[in-house]
Amino acid sequence: GYVGLVTGAYLANHGYQVTNIDISKDRVDALHRGEMPFFEPGLAEYVSRAADLGTLSFTTDAAQAVKFCDHLNNQEVQS
Repeated sequence: GYVGLVTGAYLANHGYQVTNIDISKDRVDALHRGEMPFFEPGLAEYVSRAADLGTLSFTTDAAQAVKFCDHLNNQEVQS
């Protein structure tokens, strides 16, 4: 969602390895193409920079994404 993408992009641009998880494969595919699901000034460039750095990724596979994570910020994770 809005908060997760913005926060994830911020953290990924400041040295953290971030994986954003979404249940929508279409949304994840769009993010891989650099398409933002909402408008926030500068967000597309910020996401692109972090993706290019290799610090931001997107997936629908929650179990795999959290397998090696140090921190989890989510209200509800089901596997």
